[in-house]
Amino acid sequence: MFQRTANWAAPLHNGKIDAETQARIKAGYGEIFARCKETFACFVHTPDPRGAFEVSDEEREAFYEKLYGERGFGIWQGNFKDILIDRAANATISDFVARKIRERVKNQAPSPGTEAALHRLIDGIASGNPDYNEMSPALAAATRKQMQARTDWGDMLDPPAPTTANQVTRDE
Repeated sequence: MFQRTANWAAPLHNGKIDAETQARIKAGYGEIFARCKETFACFVHTPDPRGAFEVSDEEREAFYEKLYGERGFGIWQGNFKDILIDRAANATISDFVARKIRERVKNQAPSPGTEAALHRLIDGIASGNPDYNEMSPALAAATRKQMQARTDWGDMLDPPAPTTANQVTRDE
């Protein structure tokens, strides 16, 4: 499988709910369900009436931080009104989430099967230094065989070393 563009996932901050909180939630089911019927996507969240570019960069970043830190789908459903329909607005939240992921993910090597991993594999083979640790055992074995054949053919096809007039002797 090749993944052409990134799909981000923001944490929902789910956690254990104690009995008291669970009882309070269940007691409010009627209000929760009524609220969900009133909203665009049937969640408790309402999109912010502002557009992403109607606020300063600092305000937008603070708003994203607030949504990112809350439980639930607010970052998706409670965001600026144009996040889902305007590419430039969407890019602001995509860039924000990408930064948050990079803060958490320590190993940023391409995932196997992605376009980036394939490019890295091809670059390694083309340079003559494939990273066999990133390959399946079968692919590593086949690549080693091909790399050896490439070396053998290269040795056979190398032109002879140039000679100079001083190196040539005549039989007299």
